Amino acid sequence: MTFDPMKFVENLPYILKGELGTFIALGIIALSVVILNKVSHGDDDDVA
Repeated sequence: MTFDPMKFVENLPYILKGELGTFIALGIIALSVVILNKVSHGDDDDVA
């Protein structure tokens, strides 16, 4: 097994795409939760 540091540099675009995809997916999930909370909350004053 050999160690080639340039392979890491060559793979950086793929790593970036994966991290960006994860960030976007988590953002969509968080936004969905916020929207669902606003829609389903209603006007109940006795709910904490």
